[in-house]
Amino acid sequence: MIGALTVTPYDVDHAIHGSMGFLIEAGGESVFYTGDLRLHGVRREAMERLIETLRERWIDRLMVEGTCLGLPPRSPQTEAQVAERIESLVASAEGLVLACLSPQHVDRLAAFYRAAQSSGRLLAVDLYTALVMHLVASESDLPRPTPANGVRVFLPELLRRKREPYARLLRKIGVEATPLRDLICTPERCVMVFRDSMLDSDFAGVLPAKTLCLFGQWGGYLDQPGWRHVQAALDKVGGRIEEVHASGHLLESDLTEFVRRANPREVVPIHTFEPQRLAELARGVLGSAG
Repeated sequence: MIGALTVTPYDVDHAIHGSMGFLIEAGGESVFYTGDLRLHGVRREAMERLIETLRERWIDRLMVEGTCLGLPPRSPQTEAQVAERIESLVASAEGLVLACLSPQHVDRLAAFYRAAQSSGRLLAVDLYTALVMHLVASESDLPRPTPANGVRVFLPELLRRKREPYARLLRKIGVEATPLRDLICTPERCVMVFRDSMLDSDFAGVLPAKTLCLFGQWGGYLDQPGWRHVQAALDKVGGRIEEVHASGHLLESDLTEFVRRANPREVVPIHTFEPQRLAELARGVLGSAG
């Protein structure tokens, strides 16, 4: 309860671990705010339960994300298909594998961990990724970031220069940092979490031969200068970038299904440049909340 408001959280499937939607009730009226969510992730069953709950509650107003409204229709990769592709690419890689992703994307990180395990490689993670693994180990498919679990933790150069505060965090997590040079001396045995800033600060601008960069983020980031710099470095050593990504948002066709099945009295599209597009697809659309 928040004053006269009753707020009930519901788990939703999104790229970021722990995402939630919220049912807000007051004065006999109800609003459900979806936040970001999708139907093509690994928790489709949870989304089915949510849709049935909304239908049964007869929601007055549904505030639903519309990130993909107006985008060209496409057949999306599911998170499960992305995981299969990651496993296949890691298994066939000849050199170092760079895993480029947000560590908060726990499903994607778990896919990289499983691929490393099945190919006999270790997973090397920076301190931030290690902290995420430590925090979610009890509620996800990720283990704690320990050598016994096939995980090594390293401090990128930018953190190593200020080691003491990060050393305390390492002690709290219960692990020791492995020097990055020890990890890349046998690059064919390693899957390493990587950011474009590491190319110059940790690799002195030169990647190991035949490095495979698996890019698990929105492809538009590859047009940024830092990632163009990485692409040039890969070209010099016979490496390449492969995109391994599934959207964290409702695709237009799934959005239409979600609204139809939830059957609210009114719909407000949010987080979209084209709110009018939903009015073409579903009844009861009021406009955009921005």
